[in-house]
Amino acid sequence: MITADAFQQQLQSSLIPLLTRWEHCYKIMNVSNTSVNAMICLPIKPNHSVELQIQYSPLYQEPQLTFRIWKREIEDDIDTQQVCFPDDIRQWLNTQDFTIRLDYLHPSNRDVWYSVHACDTAEIVGPESKDYLNRWASIFLTIFDSDVSLMFVPGVGHSDKY
Repeated sequence: MITADAFQQQLQSSLIPLLTRWEHCYKIMNVSNTSVNAMICLPIKPNHSVELQIQYSPLYQEPQLTFRIWKREIEDDIDTQQVCFPDDIRQWLNTQDFTIRLDYLHPSNRDVWYSVHACDTAEIVGPESKDYLNRWASIFLTIFDSDVSLMFVPGVGHSDKY
């Protein structure tokens, strides 16, 4: 578990800098004290991207990860993007043992997003509040990039891309 104050502090000091260094993240937006959105590319699906939202869940007292997949199409020289819902998300992402559902209704615009259930987060991440969001990101962001965890290992994964 993480307090709302610790989440806000670590969001600014740890998570946003991490997203900035992540090679698959190409846009960070809607940054506030309680959440951040980021656009990431999916190398295995070149015409698709993922919009992530990481926010604080007061119910679970944990980071809450929601996302939606965008498909890019060019037709008659018009570039469009639309939300896409794959038949089997496991073929697109590294879902591991995470519970991922298409059940989150975004409060501002009522769009449907995928959510990664936060029920076991404290057991997965551990109880210590120091560097909690770094530990959380090193585990949960592997859903989208199995190499992202290397960014947290001293002397490993430190190249020009990180």
